[in-house]
Amino acid sequence: MEDNPYKTPESDLAIEPQVSRSLWWKLYYVFYLFLILLSIVAVVFGDQIDLLDFINTLVSIVASLGLYGYVFSRKIFVRRIWFPVFIVFLLSDATSVLLAGGDFPAGLDRSYFLTILALTWLMSVPAYVALFHYSKQKHRVWN
Repeated sequence: MEDNPYKTPESDLAIEPQVSRSLWWKLYYVFYLFLILLSIVAVVFGDQIDLLDFINTLVSIVASLGLYGYVFSRKIFVRRIWFPVFIVFLLSDATSVLLAGGDFPAGLDRSYFLTILALTWLMSVPAYVALFHYSKQKHRVWN
């Protein structure tokens, strides 16, 4: 047995592999950013934008930061803020659906408008799930 003080130490511990999200999550993140960009353009250049649309856009921008942290396994801010962001994000979407329930844009009938709202909500479900999981202490980013 040779005692070489310059030899690199060896260990039986296995290095935990870096787990990354699937391509689906990354494509969803890009799609979600595109939707936020459209929302920003609508808020800036729209002529019938109200305060609720502005607030929803701001909340979506903050939620996209958490979605980025979840998809790419990065720490964004601190863990404690992400559950309240998740709740505000969920409530802002629900509030916009409830408040827009009887206010249809010109030329849209009720069934078409409700279909658009339902599809919009369904497209947001993965973001809700991601923010919920990202806010938990068990998530590997926070350990």
